Amino acid sequence: MDAKTVGFASLYMLLTGFIQVGAQTTKTSPAPVLEEPVFGIVYSPNLVKYEQVPPSLKKLCKGFFDEPGQVSWLYAHLSSGHSEYLVVMSTWKDQDGDSFGASIWIEGSKCRTDESNWTLSGVVPKGGYGPTADSEKLPGLEVPAPKACNSDPNAHCNYTLQSAREEDILRGLVRDALQRSIKAYGADSGFRKAACSAKILKGNESYPIVQQELQAYCSISTH
Repeated sequence: MDAKTVGFASLYMLLTGFIQVGAQTTKTSPAPVLEEPVFGIVYSPNLVKYEQVPPSLKKLCKGFFDEPGQVSWLYAHLSSGHSEYLVVMSTWKDQDGDSFGASIWIEGSKCRTDESNWTLSGVVPKGGYGPTADSEKLPGLEVPAPKACNSDPNAHCNYTLQSAREEDILRGLVRDALQRSIKAYGADSGFRKAACSAKILKGNESYPIVQQELQAYCSISTH
């Protein structure tokens, strides 16, 4: 699962989102559903309005978002130093395939990407961080996945965060995703109902940072 600088063809494979068909009750086209890539919540884009990737960010990765019929949704965005970090997913008209989110690191004219599932799976080292320099990079980038991930579908596939800076970037993306989701659902109550279920919280056990930030959000009383 090594990440590297990619061209459009590779990013296409990462960004491709799958429009799953719901039950058809009329002769009109069935409503699509998508799985949000940070928290794993299934939603209808007809009802939940995530922001599309704005032109100001698209132009930083020319060729990555320009396919005819491509719609790219923005689920998380963090600006840090001279870098931009995104979690996105794209859909194409009449496509057929699974739904995959992608994390993107934009630094100057370089756009590097990885599967968002891998980026979000980082864990804090048990012994704390050593004297590693706090470099600016996409967490998990170019860190090989454990071999078990390729042979065991039930394996917990995580990488160890290398610095407090990487943890800050990862938490920053998740916290931004929370705020974007609240906005997309139109109200805190709507997103809270979807996100704070036992199923979603348990479903993020393999993503400790995501689970921690989601639990913190869900524990805040709204009364």
